Amino acid sequence: MHFSFSPIAMAFSLYLYSAPLPAMNQAFNTGRLGKTALLPFICMGVNCFLWGTYGFAIWNVKVFGTAMVGLICAIYYTAVYYALCEEKDMLWNYLQIAIIFITGTVWYTFYIVSTVHAPYNLSLIHI
Repeated sequence: MHFSFSPIAMAFSLYLYSAPLPAMNQAFNTGRLGKTALLPFICMGVNCFLWGTYGFAIWNVKVFGTAMVGLICAIYYTAVYYALCEEKDMLWNYLQIAIIFITGTVWYTFYIVSTVHAPYNLSLIHI
């Protein structure tokens, strides 16, 4: 019997991505963040972006789709945090670090896809 943990992993991932949703909706409705921290949302966004890049590189729709749902959640949480936070400079510092990290990852991933995977899967190259 063949058993895959893929649906279970996807369900747990989607549950974890949606876990902050009630707290962020409450913060948005009340206009106060309380003790909500920013760093977990930035880390969630970077993590989901990296998994999405990996899913795209190996052409795995399950990994890519789950990661994109998490990335959309992270963007929503960060946008709510940005709208309600008083220290916007701190938010921009975190975002700049994340963007630098993501830019390097995108460059490296496309380098690997174009050099390592290209000889094995020539259908990826469109001239």
